[in-house]
Amino acid sequence: MDNTFLEGGIENLEKVKEKLREESGKQEAFNAAEAELKAKQKDLENQKKYMTDKIATATKERRAELKKQHDEQVDAVAKELKEAEKRRKDAKASAVSERMKNETADLVAQNEGFKKANAELFRANKVPAFCNTELYYSLFAPKTGKNFIFFIITVIVTLGLIPNIICLLIKSDQLILKILVYMAIVIFFAAIYFVIFATTRGKGRGAAIEQGRLNMDQIEKNNKEIKKIQHGIKTDKDESLYGLEEYDAQISEFQSSLESKITERDEALKVFDEETSLSIKDEIEKENIPVIEQMEAELSEMENGLNAQKAEVVSLGEEISNSYGVFLGKKNMSEERIDKMIGLMQEGKAETIMQALDQINGEIK
Repeated sequence: MDNTFLEGGIENLEKVKEKLREESGKQEAFNAAEAELKAKQKDLENQKKYMTDKIATATKERRAELKKQHDEQVDAVAKELKEAEKRRKDAKASAVSERMKNETADLVAQNEGFKKANAELFRANKVPAFCNTELYYSLFAPKTGKNFIFFIITVIVTLGLIPNIICLLIKSDQLILKILVYMAIVIFFAAIYFVIFATTRGKGRGAAIEQGRLNMDQIEKNNKEIKKIQHGIKTDKDESLYGLEEYDAQISEFQSSLESKITERDEALKVFDEETSLSIKDEIEKENIPVIEQMEAELSEMENGLNAQKAEVVSLGEEISNSYGVFLGKKNMSEERIDKMIGLMQEGKAETIMQALDQINGEIK
């Protein structure tokens, strides 16, 4: 330890205090410069991000605009194609309908003849008109599977469902009453059935009804044949009979145009992605790169200055530590502790730095 420094007085402590203030000032200046540098770095990052975002936004917007222009052309042709296909479909439907009408005309005419014959037959034999219906034959002269199914359903409804519903609606708890009501309803429907059967079958009407049945069977047979013919026409793959060549030519033309428009759109987007987007990028970079480069140059200059400031702070810190810290100790290297030692010496309680140091460290009371 250099006893010369420790045996010195207030003047030596004032030198330490001055050095500490100098170090504090340089540290504050360094901290301010460092904060300014970080702010400048943030500004640079923001500027670069702004340029990147601007490139991305401009590229996206211009590409979307280009695509929209071509999509509108594609959609217009697609709409015309759809309308042409609809016209063809309508024309074919009309031609198919006309063909079915022509090829079933004889059978339809036969059915009309059978219906007219039945009407005249029933009128001549005074048979009620409702007997010339599918309903009557199903209930009173079932023959086909469809007739029998309808007959069974009718029996279930009239003799089962309706009586039971009515009995359920009766609020009385008397079972005999419900049985009587049920039987009355069954008898009612049965009576109606047998009355109709008797009145329509009597007085020679049975023969007329049987003949009408034969005519109805022929009508049913013709209807099946008509449906068969219609089904065959609908499933016929040969469209040469319908004169759709003009529509096919229009559709082919629109299909070619649509493919061409789609190809043009894809090619335009490809050129945009490979060339135009680069031009947009260059254009925006040309505007922003000089600003960024200037900011980078300023930042580099600030970094150099900050490094120099840091070196000064470190050098001064080492000087203070080597010149004074080794004597006073780290805990005493503050203006507050220095002022205490100066106060002791001014009060006459210590003549040297060593004595003042011993007192503030508690070694001498």
